[in-house]
Amino acid sequence: GNTMTALSSIISAGGGGGGGSFPTFFLSTSQTWVPPMDGNICIHVIGAGGSGSAHHYTYMMPGAAGGYSRLNSTAVTTSDSIVCIVGAGGSRVSGDNWGTSGGYSRATFSTGPQVSGYGGAGGGLNQPTSAIGGGASGGDVNNYGGNGVQYKGGGAVGITGTGNTGTSHYDPTAHSGDGGDCDVIGDLWSSSLGNIAGGNGGLGNWSLYGDGDLIAPRNNAQGPFAGGGQTHNKHQSIHYYARGGDAIIGGGGGQCSSGAYPHTGYQYRAISGKGGEGLIVIQYIP
Repeated sequence: GNTMTALSSIISAGGGGGGGSFPTFFLSTSQTWVPPMDGNICIHVIGAGGSGSAHHYTYMMPGAAGGYSRLNSTAVTTSDSIVCIVGAGGSRVSGDNWGTSGGYSRATFSTGPQVSGYGGAGGGLNQPTSAIGGGASGGDVNNYGGNGVQYKGGGAVGITGTGNTGTSHYDPTAHSGDGGDCDVIGDLWSSSLGNIAGGNGGLGNWSLYGDGDLIAPRNNAQGPFAGGGQTHNKHQSIHYYARGGDAIIGGGGGQCSSGAYPHTGYQYRAISGKGGEGLIVIQYIP
């Protein structure tokens, strides 16, 4: 199972009793969406994030976030339809391997407009350059996702501009990177009336001796549109696994390293964090 149990819910805007007149729809799967009533809608299209890379020692990189596109207002009727493609997040890898890119999300209106958020790149190995965030097209707003930068956590989706990268802090003997925060913090599932919000990035984790058989990020429940945290385990024992932090929606997955040099027999103990899934949000507006 995953954390996207609320995606098919309908949220009525404006609070108060009874059904609101401006509902919001969260689409987590590809489908043809038919407007349930005439009116104006705002549509948000978020590409999927890339997964982090995994490495036996230290030269790993997080995934980048998907792009964000928003069409501020367009009129629809019940005779229209929107073909919605929702991208899949980059899948986890074990060391020594590059992360995988996220898929694109796209909304194609029967009346013509096409709004796209492209997937973020997967994290690389031994790379001087960053994993590049996904672009966007077709909207009134088209923002790149946050890049995946070595020694930082995964990139975040950008609502007001280019998405944030993760941050890096220095533990006693190793870097440990936190995931990037979304630039608008709030409850995604209460988003309405043209506005949308995400959450904070996951916290990185560093361990010298390990903690049981799986060392996971200190916070693997980061918010939507945010990046996953890095995990770095330096212990040389083959018995210890480690895993980078998963992103939930749109963000880049955290990278992971496990086992010290020489790597023979140890490298597959590192498992990266997956990229966040794509999402399309359709909001009726006045």
